[in-house]
Amino acid sequence: MLFGERNRIFVDLHGQALREISASWDSLWGVLAPLSPVALQHDADASSFVEVNPQGIGKLKLVLDFVYNDCAIQEVRVDVNVRAPERAPEKFVLVWTNWHDVRKEGTAHLDFADFSSVVLTPLAYYKGVESPVAVLGDDVTFTVLTRRKVEAPISFDPSFRGVHSLRVGQALIKAIFRGLSAYTCFDVTPDARTASDGSDCRDFLPAEVGAAIEKR
Repeated sequence: MLFGERNRIFVDLHGQALREISASWDSLWGVLAPLSPVALQHDADASSFVEVNPQGIGKLKLVLDFVYNDCAIQEVRVDVNVRAPERAPEKFVLVWTNWHDVRKEGTAHLDFADFSSVVLTPLAYYKGVESPVAVLGDDVTFTVLTRRKVEAPISFDPSFRGVHSLRVGQALIKAIFRGLSAYTCFDVTPDARTASDGSDCRDFLPAEVGAAIEKR
């Protein structure tokens, strides 16, 4: 399936009279786009299909809800792999989400209690696409960076994008997608609620890192 294009999904209604169809998009990290109506269409051979525009890049799950005239409801889940465009996006960033479902960009302050873990999501901004797109496939490569000879204060699972605190300290996670780099600073302290605004990994930032890492 291609990102940025209308993709056909053929459906079999088994002769039932249909009232409406809705589509949503899920991933391992939750819902990417809520249910919205889609139009049932017919090909020249009378086969039925809907057209969908993927709301992310990588391994997603398309959820189709069918509501029939007799009020019966059917849910169909389709695993899809959405290929990223070959062109680089206009912008590439990393955002993180904590257990309060608060999404932010920039330094993530962690501790060993309520703020012990977050989930990273790479976002790509493409020209002509209204919203940033989550890049959830294998197109993104990650590296954990620390000060020289310092053990990483975090653990990171690139498969699920989960970051967990291990010890007090700081680390950067670097992500590369289509030649563009993005960074997030992780500052682990005994209490993230009292973390300093200046804890932004500035003393060991790579030269190419911009001001985005200062955001909270």
